[in-house]
This record gives sequence, C-alpha cells and structure tokens, in this order.
Amino acid sequence: MSDEGGGNVQVDPQVSFRVVAKPFPNFEATYQGFGAATPIAFPGVRDPDAGRDGFDPNLLAAYPVPFGATIWLWIPLCVGGVDQRQVPVIQLYDYTIIWRLRNLTDFKNRRAPFHIERQFPGAFDSPAGQARFVIPAARQVLPFTQAEPVTDLTSGDINLRNLLWTPQGGGTVEPLLPGALTGTIQQGVLDPFIDPSIAKDPIFNAFKVQCQGDEMMILATKRTKNAWDFAGEDFPFSNVYGSANGQHKPFDQLGIYYFPGAGPDVGAP
Repeated sequence: MSDEGGGNVQVDPQVSFRVVAKPFPNFEATYQGFGAATPIAFPGVRDPDAGRDGFDPNLLAAYPVPFGATIWLWIPLCVGGVDQRQVPVIQLYDYTIIWRLRNLTDFKNRRAPFHIERQFPGAFDSPAGQARFVIPAARQVLPFTQAEPVTDLTSGDINLRNLLWTPQGGGTVEPLLPGALTGTIQQGVLDPFIDPSIAKDPIFNAFKVQCQGDEMMILATKRTKNAWDFAGEDFPFSNVYGSANGQHKPFDQLGIYYFPGAGPDVGAP
C-alpha cells in the first residue's frame, strides 16, 4: 500500500493464526503435591510416535514451528481473584522454551517440520533393549559476554545461561469513558465475577523470539520452593490454565498464545 507522499510501504509479516498452548485437561490432579522442581509442560501429552519402535513410550509432544522464523508469544499473568483489599492476587511463574529437532521420516509420516536429513538410530536404551531414534532438544539460552581479559588476549568467554521468561505485569489500567465510567480494554478472557479488577485489563505479556528448532515445548516452573498446590498458592495458575481448583470450567480460549511465521503444517500437535 502507498502513503500520501507516494512512498511504497509494504508490511507482510506472514504470521499464522493464533495457537493456544496449555497443559492437558485436569492437569491439576496429576501435578498436585509434586515438588517445585517438577515443571508443568505445555502441552504435556505424549508424542504421536511415543511407544513405537525406536521411540520412548513417554516421549512428550511438542508444538511444530518453522525453524528460523520469528514467533510471537503472549504469556498471561496468573491471577486468582482479589484479596480483602480488592487487590488482584497474582502469582509469578518462570517459563522455559525447549526446542527440538525432527527428521525426514517424521515429515514423511505426518508432515512434521524437520531439519535432520534422515532418521538416525542413536543411543541404545538398555532397559528397553533397543536403540532410540535421535530427537535432540535444547533450552532457550541467553549469552553473557565476559569483560575483555587484561592479560590473556588469546581468547574470550561467552557463557550461555538458561533463559527464563517471567511475566511481571504492570498493574491495573483503568482509562475512563465519557461520564467517568471505567473503560474495558479486554473481554472474554477472564470472568469479571472471579477477577473483577483485572478481567477488563491486559493480562498478556507479548514478546517475540526466533524459532531455534522444528518443535517448541514450554515448561512452567514455580518461583517458590513449595510443592504444587492448586487449592492454595497455585490457585492463580489453575484459574488461568485450568479449572480454578474446580470452581469453573477451563477457559478454552485462555492460555499461552503463540503466532509462528507462516509455514506449512504449523500448529498444535
């Protein structure tokens, strides 16, 4: 399209439709009481190949993504109503992105994205009595560059540290309409009866990264050292991603949204 000055402005980001990432239904019953070191996986179900020859029976599923493309993620705050002071109850969680590679046979069998040229047999699984096909996984990391050394100028160090995404939130936003009525910025995401002071405000944190694999998995971990407790400390997590400890049906349209660059066979597993 052209602006009034006659210049050519082209915006064609080739972004696919939104995919809602969330744990499997009734995940609370599975994770309740497990320690803080146990992350909750998105999607957390078995891979379509799990249990077949050459595949671990408990291989986790992941979301297919286009390697090298930009992916936009919207991670919601975990809110669980308001306290006695009518202040929103928000619990913070860390999110880790896991990338995986798949192979040509995966593409042939189910049109999965791939960047391994064929299906390689890898390490032998002694308890199972068979070799497993190679499906490598990597964590999203952040490079830290060390200061230039004073004496040894022959080398430099870049340390790679696991990257955690932690939505912090920005408080409530309450612009006014004519007549001094509080305006609504978002709707249909949270029930205002459950979260009256924040349901109408933005709860998502939007950012973008570059896809570093053929598949993406998301792990949510606790910031405290306590066990998962969806009736107590982790009620906000259950409220957003599950059933609020049985108080409502899961919100089908609420979870982590991600928007991959457009490509074939990109979406939920």
